[in-house]
Amino acid sequence: MTTTATTPPAVTITQFGPAAGPAPLTVVAIAAITSGVIDTLTWRWRRAGEPGWQSAPPVTSTQREHRYVFDDPGRYEISLRGDGPDGMAETGARREVTVSPATEAPPRPPTVAPPVLPQPIPGPVTLRTAAGRFLCSDRDTPDVRIVCDRQQAGAWETFEVVLAGNGRVRLRANANGRFVTAEDGGGRELVANRTTPPGAWEEFQIVPVENDAVAIKTVNGHFVSADSGAPGVVRAVATEAGAAEAFKPSRPMVRIFKPGAIQGRLRVDGRAFVNDAGTFRPVFTSGLSLLAKSADDRRLFLDWAARTGFNGVRVFAGALTWAAQTAEHARNRLSELLADAAARGLYVEVTAITDSRDGGYDPTTHFQVIARLAEQAGNAILEVANEPYHGTQSDPIHSAETLLSIGRQTPVPFALGAAEDDESVEMGGGTFVTAHLDRGRDKWNQVRRVRELAVLGDTTRKPVINNEPIGAAEASHPGRRESDPAFFFCMGALNRVFEVGGVFHSDAGLNAVLPGPVQQACADAFVEGSRIVPSEDRLAFMNATWAGSPVVNARFDQTIIRAYTGVSGNAAWTVLVGLSGDPGLELRPPWRITKRLADRPGVSVLQLEKG
Repeated sequence: MTTTATTPPAVTITQFGPAAGPAPLTVVAIAAITSGVIDTLTWRWRRAGEPGWQSAPPVTSTQREHRYVFDDPGRYEISLRGDGPDGMAETGARREVTVSPATEAPPRPPTVAPPVLPQPIPGPVTLRTAAGRFLCSDRDTPDVRIVCDRQQAGAWETFEVVLAGNGRVRLRANANGRFVTAEDGGGRELVANRTTPPGAWEEFQIVPVENDAVAIKTVNGHFVSADSGAPGVVRAVATEAGAAEAFKPSRPMVRIFKPGAIQGRLRVDGRAFVNDAGTFRPVFTSGLSLLAKSADDRRLFLDWAARTGFNGVRVFAGALTWAAQTAEHARNRLSELLADAAARGLYVEVTAITDSRDGGYDPTTHFQVIARLAEQAGNAILEVANEPYHGTQSDPIHSAETLLSIGRQTPVPFALGAAEDDESVEMGGGTFVTAHLDRGRDKWNQVRRVRELAVLGDTTRKPVINNEPIGAAEASHPGRRESDPAFFFCMGALNRVFEVGGVFHSDAGLNAVLPGPVQQACADAFVEGSRIVPSEDRLAFMNATWAGSPVVNARFDQTIIRAYTGVSGNAAWTVLVGLSGDPGLELRPPWRITKRLADRPGVSVLQLEKG
């Protein structure tokens, strides 16, 4: 009988460091298999002189790097064990690490919150002077001058506010469809004779003034004035905004969001997040590659997010092969990012594990470091992994059980990551749930699926965040990008009615850069929809035709796709999705419509009252 000799396994620590430093000290160790077959590696540590070892969870033998984090001063020993089909092996020589008491970090320069800027609201508007006359684009003049002598408002007195990006707008005259211009950037009469593409002379800033009025400022700093020396003539000549420069709009033209201090840590309360101020509804934006950017570029993006009205940002904190980001870079920059976000009143959803298959780092140890930084900051929630099912993630990360064991190491609220099917509860084991909305439908049937995320929340009894729906872009690409602001307005409104958290995704957010004008309009629309309900109450969803629902019926699949209602006591708010005509809405007595809160192409939001 012939026997085959086996090669005994052997492992060693080839590199480690630093061997000494102040607490908290992160030590990186590298393993090598010097003999035999090893399937798993187990990293161990203990205080010098103690008999027992503490162990990290075993990892596959291909994951050769480990990061120890020592929070307390003292002398430690680190060791490595390997297990394979032919037995167990342990390092013969233990490496020693000396941790000294923490040294006081040099003071960081103060982080300055961004200035508060008014954000314009697009849509039709009429403008009335202090004398009670309306601005008008007079088609009876050769160059369609803007005058201010009309006593009633009609088509010629109506202007469409079009977002131009960076807080500026263009005014398009309904009389002829052309843009209002201030020749030379101001100092002359205003006319409405510019066709697309408009330039700087056609851009204005809407400035709030007293008594709910606004002033209109040109690119060179002049204000549009209704008192410019000739009756009824409008010129951009004033250097300050006074009574003649104040115009009363027919509806609000701007909103002002004031970034505030973080109101305590986020916690989970049933299907909702709460902080010290009460119910917190995530209205986040993607800023996925922020940690790959310079500190200045990160702050510019955070300024934009706060100014636009978001209350948080989602970032990737693992390796990103497409953004030249290593896991180590992300770890080193995360604390500063969290502090900068907090200074702007922003929470951060930190997605810890990305590109783990080829990222060259140990996901479990990496998550431990990220989670510790998130806990220290106080303004973060965690997603263990981005799209765990994806081929860029290592095999262990595909397992919900593995992700749950990793996430349970932190007291910070955590989600496992989005399942491949947006209705699946497979990844519902964390303290909250993230989902990526299916993009494989036409836009209205796509956005209405926020309803399925609400079902996911009801099933798991946990908060759900609509984490990465189809993104905004300067042009639409079916199944990949959308450029219609009404779509994003509808998504924000449905997030609110269904009590689902939302992340505005976009090309700009993917690359963590400032958006172009179309993406800015989509971002503004998303925020507006997310905040459309004028109540902080948690809403109970009532589907049309349900017993007790305010909506009995409508012309479904004819002139409307869906009507979704959120109810709080005797008040309710209904989102009409996919409108193409009269929806034929039938209400259950004594419910009645008290206000139309918003109308966008294809979507409306109604406020209802009972009694």
